[in-house]
Amino acid sequence: MHRDESPELALTRVASPRGILPEGPVWNAESRRLSWVDIELGRLHIAAVDGGSRADGEPRVRVLSVLELGDQLGCALPAEGGGWVCGLGRRLATVSPLGAVTESEPLLDKSERFNDGHIDPQGRLVIGTLNSDGPDGRQLLLRLEHDGTLTTLQHGVGISNGIAWSPDGSTLFHADTAARTIFARDYGNAATDSAEGSQRPFVTVDGMPDGIAIDAEGCLWVTVFDQGRVDRYSPRGELLAGQSILVPDVHVSSIAFVGDRLDTLLLTTGMPIMRQWLRRRRADDGYAFSAAAPVRGLPTRAWLPGPLPRNLPLR
Repeated sequence: MHRDESPELALTRVASPRGILPEGPVWNAESRRLSWVDIELGRLHIAAVDGGSRADGEPRVRVLSVLELGDQLGCALPAEGGGWVCGLGRRLATVSPLGAVTESEPLLDKSERFNDGHIDPQGRLVIGTLNSDGPDGRQLLLRLEHDGTLTTLQHGVGISNGIAWSPDGSTLFHADTAARTIFARDYGNAATDSAEGSQRPFVTVDGMPDGIAIDAEGCLWVTVFDQGRVDRYSPRGELLAGQSILVPDVHVSSIAFVGDRLDTLLLTTGMPIMRQWLRRRRADDGYAFSAAAPVRGLPTRAWLPGPLPRNLPLR
């Protein structure tokens, strides 16, 4: 593919204070609200998505409130009936619509934290971990079952990031940033979901894959953090020529299809936080941006509330 054939996306910056590492945008059809996190600042942004044209110059996305949760906030996913389930530092937590936080006990080692997560077709949280000191090949992809126990779906992860499912829910996609790979695995069979060896490489990414999303055509969108680019792959894992989107001069961290028609893209950009990358920070890092989507997205499931876990499975 010729990268110079890829279009640049017309982005509108969301009016909000600059953050450090915005991530994890998600649309909640029940509340008709958009939310995303700032991992390093522990903030949860709640916003409305206006329909219609932006010809009047008004932003499509309006921030309504910001909750301060007091720890690194890896992800926050909407719960049925209101509120969110979160990866909050070393703990899993629930947050009420008014911001009341209920936390599990610490589940991870002191240098580790929960990172990106998503809700599976059955209403369960699937979430990954990372080591803040750097990739160690010991991280996990976990699933919080309805009874509050945790199932390990994958051992040996470098940096766990974006999570998404195929339109029929039969395939789980998972980004390992350290491996520069999106992995796939068959999904939906309790007996085999966590079987060793069931994960397979889906695509190797030219750069550092971060957030991912699936569109209504079953294509996979991958934000490439260090390349200022969002790639689009076919359901067979083919990089679609001319359909990567250039977002120059930013570190793009995540993507979601939002709004009542799922026809608006919400992109987040983050500041590099590793010491060797500090000089690479760019003026538009640390914000959220909206744009008209070239295709529609898929609805996402809300978390079916249940108990929080008491411990982590043995590694």
